[in-house]
Amino acid sequence: MDKLVYDGFYKVWKTEVKIKGVKKTYEKVDIRSGVGGLVTDEDGKICLVTQYRIGPGKSIKEIPAGIIDKKLTNKEILIEELFEECEIDKNDIMYISENPILSYYMISGGSDCKLEIYEVKVKKQHNKIVDDVDVEMVEWITDKQFDELVENGEIVDNKTLLSYYYMKNKKRV
Repeated sequence: MDKLVYDGFYKVWKTEVKIKGVKKTYEKVDIRSGVGGLVTDEDGKICLVTQYRIGPGKSIKEIPAGIIDKKLTNKEILIEELFEECEIDKNDIMYISENPILSYYMISGGSDCKLEIYEVKVKKQHNKIVDDVDVEMVEWITDKQFDELVENGEIVDNKTLLSYYYMKNKKRV
């Protein structure tokens, strides 16, 4: 039996499950699933957005992403997010992978929220400050700059780190 114990932006449920015949009580956080994009332009530059994140309490660089909060496909939500966060017009999108390149549970120990990441190729873009209140800056960086950000510990977001390692592994193959 699930019991709602907190009802805010996130909902927290107390739930009982049986594991190996033993009843256990857990809290489960109800977080919306999301979709993101490993976005590169014609020059091979990678898109990162800088946004304030309450968890770490600071602004961080990450790949563009958003929550699944509408009755649209994940790709349609991603296209909307690319426009909102990066001002990438849908006509500038040259390619979106048919299926996600990565799909994972964001917090498997306490939530069933998933994030799917698609590979996206767009026409040449440039760094900019956008109108989206949540986004401080959109940057288009080189592979070398991405390497440096990861090596210096400046990339702390899991979807961005996973995308980085996906990209590095893909180039080795």
